[in-house]
Amino acid sequence: MAFDEDIMTRLEQYKENRDSTLEIISQAFKRADKILSENKREELSVLMITGAFIEAMYAAGEYGLNEIKDSVSMKKIQALYAQQQESLSYLINLLETNGSEENDIKEKLQIILPHLKASGSAIQAFKSCHQLITELRKQIISVY
Repeated sequence: MAFDEDIMTRLEQYKENRDSTLEIISQAFKRADKILSENKREELSVLMITGAFIEAMYAAGEYGLNEIKDSVSMKKIQALYAQQQESLSYLINLLETNGSEENDIKEKLQIILPHLKASGSAIQAFKSCHQLITELRKQIISVY
């Protein structure tokens, strides 16, 4: 199992160490991907990555809008959001090449893509992009 009790224990143990946490999560995703590939379920692997991307963007946006009070830190969050264009383009490509039947998700990600670019330049563009991500997230968690 990719996400087992050992992974959860390690995450709890190293929760204060960002690099260790990222490495543990990366290892778990690699294990999950391997298991899904071995069972001819590659499309689920892509959907898992898609969900992780959406959740990470949602969490960063919520943090930026609700926790950050100074403009310098907010600009950093906006820049990080905008930097995800390449990752999102790659993810959309994965959904297309993997023959995913999740066309609705892919189409909404394609709508979000140009908003990501603009999100680095103005707070209103950031809020607009975050709203699109929030709506997609709500759609996904209400279905699955």
